[in-house]
Amino acid sequence: MSEQFNERLQQAISRSGMTQKELAEKVGITEAAVSHYLKGDRMPRSAVAVKLADVLNMSVDELMGGNTETSFDEVYKIVARSAKQLDNDQKAALVRVLFGDGKI
Repeated sequence: MSEQFNERLQQAISRSGMTQKELAEKVGITEAAVSHYLKGDRMPRSAVAVKLADVLNMSVDELMGGNTETSFDEVYKIVARSAKQLDNDQKAALVRVLFGDGKI
């Protein structure tokens, strides 16, 4: 898993002033999931990445690491793993982020 993602997530949480528990509640995931993301054990599914970015007031692109080859590979794996679970609004947001202005 990407150390860069871990670092960006940790920095975003610190800037927000939220605890891991508060972030988890706002995103609708467990505190353990946030801990796994921070440790680098796991990457969030695309729907969760969208929610994390929204709650942390940043774009998915910023959270996932911009347009580097590594972050594209990570995003591709996340999308491929969870695309069937996205609702139409989430799919539209993902398309805007990937091909549009980068804002949700």
